[in-house]
Amino acid sequence: MMTGFEQVLRDIADTEAPITAAIIYSLSHLRGDNLASLRERWPSFPVERRRLIMKRVAETSEMAFDLDFDALCKIGLEDDDDEVRVAAIDGLWDNSEMDFFHKLVGMVLDDPSVSVRAMAATALGRFLYMAEMDEFPAEPAREAQDILLELYRRDDESLEVRRRALEAISNTSREEVAGMIEEAYNSGERLMKVSAVFAMGRSCDRGRWSQIVLHEMGSRDPEIRFEAVRAAGELSIEDAVPLLKELSDSADREIKEAAIWALGEIGGGDVIELLQSLSHAAESSEDYELQEVIEEALQMAMLGNPYYLGDDLLGDFDSF
Repeated sequence: MMTGFEQVLRDIADTEAPITAAIIYSLSHLRGDNLASLRERWPSFPVERRRLIMKRVAETSEMAFDLDFDALCKIGLEDDDDEVRVAAIDGLWDNSEMDFFHKLVGMVLDDPSVSVRAMAATALGRFLYMAEMDEFPAEPAREAQDILLELYRRDDESLEVRRRALEAISNTSREEVAGMIEEAYNSGERLMKVSAVFAMGRSCDRGRWSQIVLHEMGSRDPEIRFEAVRAAGELSIEDAVPLLKELSDSADREIKEAAIWALGEIGGGDVIELLQSLSHAAESSEDYELQEVIEEALQMAMLGNPYYLGDDLLGDFDSF
């Protein structure tokens, strides 16, 4: 008698069958015979199916925290197709295992695909940040830092890998980082400049980068402007609040949401009142996705104002 999971494998192999949400959910928490069966069958599935499944899994893993696709994604790390490997790394965004860390180090050095090496560099950035927070061993993180520094400095390395290496190492305390960011910003390479502005936000060095970030918030390049808006929030640049207020009404949805997020990071009484007003407006216009973004920003802003009294009462003095 065919098991339910055997039917799932048949549906995956059938290029005429849709990849439904039920199929994706059935690939969570794989273990035992089901995991062994999938591992055996996976290479035989058409590459388009493998790509689609891994990309869907990566997207779903960011929204449904009760699901666990790590076992499937680890299979994807060994796939012959570079798009599958990229999506597999993306799907392991919350994995902090040492084995995965070492796999990423190997991939960033030796994978034949530029896109995979770039994604591996990006993923290593999370481990480096964890090490800065004493949540990951310092010695292997230091070795990864050295590797990323070397990749950034290689003249024969691809621009995409170099810029992702810069972004990954930007939130560490390495002395070399500030000079690397400045060099990248002035390199004349547009994408490297985008990464430099991103790195400014991650650097925690508000005194050094505030003026550049404020300047680039007015950039005509939408990608640079977006990263500058994000950096203004990450660096808590209070002087950015007036422009962020304007951008929170931008017709560009990505800029609008980034500005709202940045306002939440900076906080303050005026910002909280603005976010509350924006939330009411989003509710009235039935833009519930935007309202969710605003509410998350509002929560961040209120963390720095525990006794702020506005439309939402955070400081309940009667409870003391």
